[in-house]
Amino acid sequence: MVQGARVDIEELGKTMITIVDHALTAMMSLLSPFIHGVSAKLLGIGDKDNEGYIQCPDPGKPYTCGGTVVFKVRRLSESFDKNT
Repeated sequence: MVQGARVDIEELGKTMITIVDHALTAMMSLLSPFIHGVSAKLLGIGDKDNEGYIQCPDPGKPYTCGGTVVFKVRRLSESFDKNT
């Protein structure tokens, strides 16, 4: 689970850690503005301001064995200091 700018590893198995690492790297262009307070609606990733969905980019066969994952991202607080 992504909490603010943190990933809650306790909810993920060890095999998921590598997948999440690569997925987060690929999704940073959307996660960064979302974490900094930009609405999920404005980013085009959801129909609510503080909740959206981002798909892990997986090219599928023949390059990978597939298994696309969709991550639900939720902003739990607005405590981020926007002056930094």
